[in-house]
Amino acid sequence: MPSVPRIAFATLGCKTNQAEVVSLVSQLAWDLAVVPFDAPADIYVVNTCTVTHAADRQSRQLVRRAHRANPDAAIVVAGCAADYATEDLSELPGVRLVAPNERKDLIAGQVAAWYGLQLSPRRLLGPGDRATSGPGAALLDLVTTRAWLKISEGCDNACAYCVIPRVRGANRSRPARDLIGEARALVEAGYREIVLTGTNIGSYGQDGESGLVSRARGTLRGSTLAPLVHGLVASAPARWRIGSIEPLEFPEDLVEVFADDRVCPHLHLCLQSGSDRILARMRRRYNTSSFAALVDRLRAVRPDIAISTDVIVGFPGETEPDFDETLAFLRQIGFSGVHLFPYSDREATAAAALEGHVGPALIAGRMERAQGVARELQTAFHRSWLGQTVEALVERVGPDFATATTPHYLKLRLAPDRLSSNTLVRASVEGVADGRAEARLVD
Repeated sequence: MPSVPRIAFATLGCKTNQAEVVSLVSQLAWDLAVVPFDAPADIYVVNTCTVTHAADRQSRQLVRRAHRANPDAAIVVAGCAADYATEDLSELPGVRLVAPNERKDLIAGQVAAWYGLQLSPRRLLGPGDRATSGPGAALLDLVTTRAWLKISEGCDNACAYCVIPRVRGANRSRPARDLIGEARALVEAGYREIVLTGTNIGSYGQDGESGLVSRARGTLRGSTLAPLVHGLVASAPARWRIGSIEPLEFPEDLVEVFADDRVCPHLHLCLQSGSDRILARMRRRYNTSSFAALVDRLRAVRPDIAISTDVIVGFPGETEPDFDETLAFLRQIGFSGVHLFPYSDREATAAAALEGHVGPALIAGRMERAQGVARELQTAFHRSWLGQTVEALVERVGPDFATATTPHYLKLRLAPDRLSSNTLVRASVEGVADGRAEARLVD
């Protein structure tokens, strides 16, 4: 083993998982050598997801890949699958530690103890710590040009298909004063964009732990997320983005947040189905009419807001008419992007006991049709920007092209000349190709 232990990270799943792995990397990168996951390492950390069977399978595959890369390495398995299948994961070759979500904070100390290390005081990794070549290249996929600010943990909903409340626990909010301090530190570290994330961020503060009082208390379950956003925006000069959120969590003060130009006009609003009958079977406490009304309220405040969504295909009991209603509703709303998931049975969920499970071949056929609609909507969103000049944050600069993201979450591809990562540029959108808008730098 080299004098400085080598450590590699891989993470699957949601933005919360990404935020948590960046936090862990920030604790260890100053005293260990961070290497790419496919390189030989002494420690591999696999931050898992268990939202679907496919995610479970990918989590196990990553563990096996790590063991093949170095059979003598210590493998740490963290994340939601570590809660859901602790015993099974602990029996995989090379696994030395399984750390469920409530024990993630102990990983850095445990790794340090294995090698007799005294860890340096924790410092944030900023965009300037990312490298495009050499030993630091491993950080390029871990530390992005946008910062994740995790504001809460856990979920109090009881959706029929979901195991996340079981593995993440009940909603717990971080104190607002801590979040404001962390946001300021992120700006000082060089971040120009900060994304709010958490298991169910719309419920922020409803456990009474935020230290904030909502002006909208008593309406739509009340909201303390809006006052938090106002406090963050006022305290830390950055481009602010609200991450994935439930349509239930939108009292008027939260809708009004999007009137502030410092808040990105983009929202990932979880739908799951465009059929009211299936939404009821999913235990989603809204219908398509209330969802569409919310979109109208958001567009009244911010007409240019881009809205993306999630859809589960093949939920038990979904008929062809139900699925057709979903496709029609996707077009009705005009989403900027659609993330599609084939239904996956999860043990001990209400959905697993429902009648009318849809066969794999039928789900595959519906997925193909839904993907066609998703591509159609994404292309329409991209084409709506043709001829316009936009501001974008440059994320990566490669030898052939650079990538950048606008406040509306429009992905751009630019010529790499004169560009550097983590800079804001103005660009003219001139074409659409390969899921991105082609753009030209404007002086």
